[in-house]
Amino acid sequence: MFKDDRLNVPKRRFRGLFLNSIFTFLIVIFSVSPAISDDALSLFQSARIEKAFLSPTKSDGSSILSFLITNESSENLTILGLTSPIHQNSKILVQLTEGNYVELESIPLASEEGLDMTSSHILIQLTNVTRPISENERINFTLVLTSGKLPFTAHVQ
Repeated sequence: MFKDDRLNVPKRRFRGLFLNSIFTFLIVIFSVSPAISDDALSLFQSARIEKAFLSPTKSDGSSILSFLITNESSENLTILGLTSPIHQNSKILVQLTEGNYVELESIPLASEEGLDMTSSHILIQLTNVTRPISENERINFTLVLTSGKLPFTAHVQ
C-alpha cells in the first residue's frame, strides 16, 4: 500500500496547531477595541448649510429661520427638525398663499441637490423662544436629519 509521510502527522501535533490557531484568533478578536458611539445619532458631515438667517423674536415669542442647504452625499437625506438652546419647538412650514401655511413633518432632499429656503416659500418657525433674540447675534443650531445631526450657526438680522 502507498504511504505518504506528509499525511502521517501525529494527532497531538495537529491538535496543538489547531488549538494554537484558535487561541491566536481569540486574542486578535478580543484585543481589538470596538468603536461604539455614545450617541444614537451620529454627526452628519455630507451636507452644507449657507446663508443661515434668523429673524429677531416677534411679539408672540416666535422667530423665522431660513438657510440654503446642499446635500453633498450620494444618499438622499431628510430634514426632521431643529434643536437649539434658545427655543422649545420648531415647525417646518410651507406658505401656500399669503397668510396660509401648512406644516410638514419632514423635508426630503435628493442626493447632490440643494434647497434654498431663503427665497422659497419653505421656512422653519421657532416657537416658544426662551429669550429675546436681537440683531447681529449668532445662534448655534443643530439640524436633525434621518441620518444624523448637522450643526450650524445662524446670523440674526
